Amino acid sequence: MAAVLAGLALWYASYYTTVVVWELRKLFAWLAVPLLAGATAGALWQAVRLLRRKRDGGGRARGRGNAAVALAWLGGLLGLGLTVWWLVYGAYLQDRAYMQDVRIVSEPVPELAPRAPYLVGKAQAGPHLGDVTGEISDVTYLPDADRFATLVERRGWLAGYEVGLVQEIPLGGNSRNQQRCSFDVERADARISGWFGHNLGRKISARERWVRFEASDAYVTCSGDTPIVVVPLKRQTGILVVTERPAGVALYDGRTGKLTITDDTASVPGPSYPLSLASRQR
Repeated sequence: MAAVLAGLALWYASYYTTVVVWELRKLFAWLAVPLLAGATAGALWQAVRLLRRKRDGGGRARGRGNAAVALAWLGGLLGLGLTVWWLVYGAYLQDRAYMQDVRIVSEPVPELAPRAPYLVGKAQAGPHLGDVTGEISDVTYLPDADRFATLVERRGWLAGYEVGLVQEIPLGGNSRNQQRCSFDVERADARISGWFGHNLGRKISARERWVRFEASDAYVTCSGDTPIVVVPLKRQTGILVVTERPAGVALYDGRTGKLTITDDTASVPGPSYPLSLASRQR
């Protein structure tokens, strides 16, 4: 009964079970081959031990001890060799799996067009935030809109976000157009890395289990006066070669607190492909 209750508790804690499963899958991918080599050596040692016991009728203990030591050394060397080999070859297989989704294009890439640096976007965000008392948590470039988006966290450990700021910054000039959208602090009180029920990651896991994200990939957009926090999601694929793949986006409404997870990213003005995944592929 206790085991059943513990299992139900783990299943209910979708955020923590997702984190544990992700880390165990990555760990298993690197340790599977060495563990298999060790298990094979152990089974071989047990088989030789049983055969010698039947043949000798309990005698020649010293010879059996020498054979056991030799097999132990053989298993250790085999496991060490396979570990080194898998660390090299497994990394190669992982890189090759990531490269399967990479394609060479000849048309201009919007993300690589000339634009103001990120530091300029962050520096010019401060003067346009007015009486906002929160801390800037992220500055992201939105290539489709040619804007910089700034997400500001409210002060306090049980608080969410305060405002989102979207501004146009020309190359070599000051910000021209700014749009500020405020969060409803009563209805939308969650944020990434928040505490307890104010943690946006827990809300995402409760809606879509087994997906994760990087905090640096999230950003904010303003849909009229409504701030929308966009969180590109990732999922794991593979068993021995574990890689990450895009899994849609989570959209957090800053007015109502409603969370939507979708694969339709055509209307998302910013990057829906996780930047951390693109960096890994590069």
